[in-house]
Amino acid sequence: MVRVVFISFLLLAAKTSWSQRPYGAFENLAIKNELLVTERDYLDTLKPASFVSQNEGGYGCFTGVYNADSGYVSGNNDYGDLEKAQFYNLSEMGIATPATITGTIVYFGLKTLSATPTDIFVRIYEADSSGVNPGNLLMTSNAVNLISVNADGVGTTFTFPAPVNVTNSFFVSVVLPQQSGDTVAVMSTLDDCRVFSGWSWEQWSNGTWHTLLNSWILDIDLAIFPIMDLPFNIGIEESAGIGSTMLIPNPSSGFAFLKIDLLTAEKVSYKIFDNYGRLIISENSGFLQPGIHQIDLNLLTVKNGIYQVVIEAGSRQIHKPLLIFHDR
Repeated sequence: MVRVVFISFLLLAAKTSWSQRPYGAFENLAIKNELLVTERDYLDTLKPASFVSQNEGGYGCFTGVYNADSGYVSGNNDYGDLEKAQFYNLSEMGIATPATITGTIVYFGLKTLSATPTDIFVRIYEADSSGVNPGNLLMTSNAVNLISVNADGVGTTFTFPAPVNVTNSFFVSVVLPQQSGDTVAVMSTLDDCRVFSGWSWEQWSNGTWHTLLNSWILDIDLAIFPIMDLPFNIGIEESAGIGSTMLIPNPSSGFAFLKIDLLTAEKVSYKIFDNYGRLIISENSGFLQPGIHQIDLNLLTVKNGIYQVVIEAGSRQIHKPLLIFHDR
């Protein structure tokens, strides 16, 4: 059920009923480039494709903060929200399970500080039996004081007392400060710029969880990114004969290409598997010399869904998730 609020024109504190929570303008607060293109493959720092730049195969959404009469949609507000969370489903994102979370990076767009700023935390929740709602708390991060929180497009890293093992579906939340004068707002995408609908959540003051889509009628992703140790090899050491690899565009509407930097001559091939492990496409590109090569993929006959692209070079493999979405 959507929480309903009415703000009286005569007395702003009086609240009766709205059909939804009202929100205001979107303030564009761009994430700095160095946060999107890191030394690690972007799948090590797990991001929805909405936050991945277009030149790396993502959507490259505008990022910022939605204001509201009551505060911030993705942060503190007069409703007294306790946490803001991003849902992750590894199989939907084309990633094998289980996996381990070693930390979290959060991008805050705004903050205010009291005279004695408090600490904030990140939490990991497993999904409940339905697989789509927050369930048991798995772990709370080490504390980060608000003084140390970045609010200028640079990420804030949260560590955990120990690695957190997750299966397929889980939630990563920011515990909002509750001390008077201390506020934060997590950066989000622009409305409707997302791959999967309803993946952003909030915990109300009464302890219940709700999607932002239901609360605010906003379908956004939150910039809360787990740092993962994934169960397959997403990077190849230079000694293996392969440098960087890219799969562009991703998501794809029918055509894509692999860009492979070979450090040594190798026999190269690729296979595409569906989410059930069934082989869909198998192609041999032959023996390629050192250098950068582009391999075109014709995906027009492949149905919408999540797939695994397995690139083989000599005896080594690289796994890349691929989302195919034919907009027709």
